[in-house]
Amino acid sequence: MAAWTAAEDRIQAVNTYDQILYANRPYAQTHPDEIRALPGGNVPHLPVWSSSIDRVQLLQLAKYAKQFGVITSLPNFTQLFPSDIRTGFASGLLEASVGKVATIKQAGKLAARLDPGSYILIVKDTSRTAGFKVTGGGLTKATGIKAKGTFRFTVNLASGKYRWSATGKAKGRGTFVVTK
Repeated sequence: MAAWTAAEDRIQAVNTYDQILYANRPYAQTHPDEIRALPGGNVPHLPVWSSSIDRVQLLQLAKYAKQFGVITSLPNFTQLFPSDIRTGFASGLLEASVGKVATIKQAGKLAARLDPGSYILIVKDTSRTAGFKVTGGGLTKATGIKAKGTFRFTVNLASGKYRWSATGKAKGRGTFVVTK
């Protein structure tokens, strides 16, 4: 009986912790500087939890579940999600960096094709002789050449071609396409 009570207490503690995290997530995402000021909060960037569906990661998760015997067959994704739900991040995260070379990535891969929508663009600039710039679809966002640090922009990407580049002494440039 004592072991069962202890297990119930642990389950209740985990559930309470989960509820606290869920309730505070929106505040943490909209006030990252305040969160970083907390003990242990000094991280390069806070995770952004998207409610959109990333079919590539979901398929990989399903494959692992099948491989390790959790499920016996892969789910039919065309039945799980209506056809108007697209692959990718309808509200997502773009991570750019500039030092000697500039890049812009989504989910760890060089950004090439994105869905239209709202994104948080985080630019990690480690150079005092270079900056980062992205333009297209009426959007222009840039960091200063002498500015150094982590910069956050909320951008709304409409369909079209976008160009990104290093400014100043750094190298690197490219394009990505936003399409429905």
